[in-house]
Amino acid sequence: MNTFSLAVWLHVFVGIIWIGLLYYFNFVQVSAVAAATADSEGPGPAAISKYVAPRALNWFRWSALATWITGAAALEYVGGFSTNMLFTDGVTVIGIGAWLGTIMLFNVWGLIWPNQKKTSRYEASN
Repeated sequence: MNTFSLAVWLHVFVGIIWIGLLYYFNFVQVSAVAAATADSEGPGPAAISKYVAPRALNWFRWSALATWITGAAALEYVGGFSTNMLFTDGVTVIGIGAWLGTIMLFNVWGLIWPNQKKTSRYEASN
């Protein structure tokens, strides 16, 4: 297997982890926390928010970074990283995809993670 193929397969693998966790948060965790909040007999939402969510968010954050890095490595083999990111040879689908991935990465690291840390500190103090 050549380096390009390895970069692409790793990009797909960690991308599946990243997007899979996103679906977990949206379709499983949100409804589970709502159900745990409504259940007066159960352990409450802290069981999820304190133990599961921080681990899932850690995997989410690092899989986002790994997806971006492996995507950047793969880009290098299809015309060059800077050529695709700067649209030097014109706007391409892969360049647009690279920018969307970059925006998503900044969303995870710059918005989601800092807000999750604030929420975790709030929940720990209550």
